[in-house]
Amino acid sequence: FNANYAASNTYANMSVTSGMDLRFTVGGRDGITIDGSNGYMGIDTNAPTAPLHIASNAAALKITRGTKTFTFNANYASGDSYMLAQLTSGMDLKFNLGGSDRIVFKSAGHIEPETAGAMNIGSASKEIGDVYIADDKSVYLGNGQDIRLLYDSSGSTSFTIDSQAGYMYINSDALRLNSRTSSWNYLRGDKSDGVVRLYKSNSQRLATSEAGITVTGEVATSQDYPNYRPTLDFNFAAEKKLDPIITYTRSGVATFVNEFGKVVKVGENVPRFDHDPITRECKGLLIEETRTNVAESSEDFDNTTHWEKYSQSVVTNVATAPDGTLTADNIIPSAGSSAARYLYFSNNEFPLATSTAYTTSIFVKKNGLRYFAFQAHDNGSGSGHRAGFDLDNGTVV
Repeated sequence: FNANYAASNTYANMSVTSGMDLRFTVGGRDGITIDGSNGYMGIDTNAPTAPLHIASNAAALKITRGTKTFTFNANYASGDSYMLAQLTSGMDLKFNLGGSDRIVFKSAGHIEPETAGAMNIGSASKEIGDVYIADDKSVYLGNGQDIRLLYDSSGSTSFTIDSQAGYMYINSDALRLNSRTSSWNYLRGDKSDGVVRLYKSNSQRLATSEAGITVTGEVATSQDYPNYRPTLDFNFAAEKKLDPIITYTRSGVATFVNEFGKVVKVGENVPRFDHDPITRECKGLLIEETRTNVAESSEDFDNTTHWEKYSQSVVTNVATAPDGTLTADNIIPSAGSSAARYLYFSNNEFPLATSTAYTTSIFVKKNGLRYFAFQAHDNGSGSGHRAGFDLDNGTVV
């Protein structure tokens, strides 16, 4: 033992023969052992396997400052397989990493970050496993706890998402709401067709569409309706029939669009309940002023009595017409001709009167060529008016 190991040193030196252990024995017990082969210190063990090895069945490590105490025990009680770190009642335990307090174990048993929003659990590449939350406990999101997820075990045992943050968005290209026990569909939404569907007992009852909604089955309502009918019913769009006290007359054949989108002919004195050709919605009773069709044989463009062709040919009855019959004709321009191609109604068959308004309409469907023109032409002066149509876009050009 040397109290002043070297002239310039201020420490004492205690040494033993090389290879020997240094032991401090109290009451026949090796309290402290310094292993001569590696310098490890053992407390309550004479064979330390770490720089500081404490082998005690009692409180192995106790740190005291004033009235506050930290105790660590590697084997809390006989037969127990856990370690105990214990603080004086009311104290928190903080872990300081990188020079800053990071995580706090509160005296009440809660775990908090020292700085709000500064601690992550897991990462994008190292996710944690399952998280288990007890009954009637919540998950809160947001600085103001604006969103709450709660499983309520009382009553009907419900799961609740309570949002106080305004809108709540569910972003998905395919949304399903199904029964857990029966796998029945309740609600479905798909990006592929843009349709939202509602189900009852796994049977579709309502679906959205381009025109609005499609309902499968009956529509029931709790609204009270009168159990009597009006004296005179003008609800033509809903009823699609005339009240018996109304008399309807009309001379000649006429057409209208039915609920299937077809152009239908009816005889004289038959009322017409017209429909939108796209949505198929009933528009009500169709009433028009008297008109005369001057373009005879309008379903037969190959009729040479009424129709004349210029650099064109006609093949009749090759496609379905708007009335659902095979009466549509194919107009074929002559190949190799750069001149204008016409199909026109002969003015000689029905001379048009001056200062008189005429209305012309035609059903056209694309069959190879994109553009179509409609023209009113004066054979005498050579002047006229024309309207062109883009059959791809359905626009006037």
